Amino acid sequence: MVLDPSVRAALETALAANPDDIPVRLHLAGLLAGAGDAGAALAHCTTVLAEQPDNQEALRLAAAAARELGDARAAGYERLLGALQAAAPTGQ
Repeated sequence: MVLDPSVRAALETALAANPDDIPVRLHLAGLLAGAGDAGAALAHCTTVLAEQPDNQEALRLAAAAARELGDARAAGYERLLGALQAAAPTGQ
């Protein structure tokens, strides 16, 4: 998938104005990952995880991006995500 440069620029501008906007940061990370820019996606995910280490979307995206890059952190992200999912209530 190709990420439209104007979309990327708009999201980066939004983040420059509000760097703590986690939903926008994760949206951009997902688009970057889909466009094959795993390094940039992982950088955005690690920014989120520095603030919210239990953010499951950030962990999922970080694991995929790290795996694509051959980054050893992928396994750690996957383990933490699995532990959080296992600990989540099942609705019973």
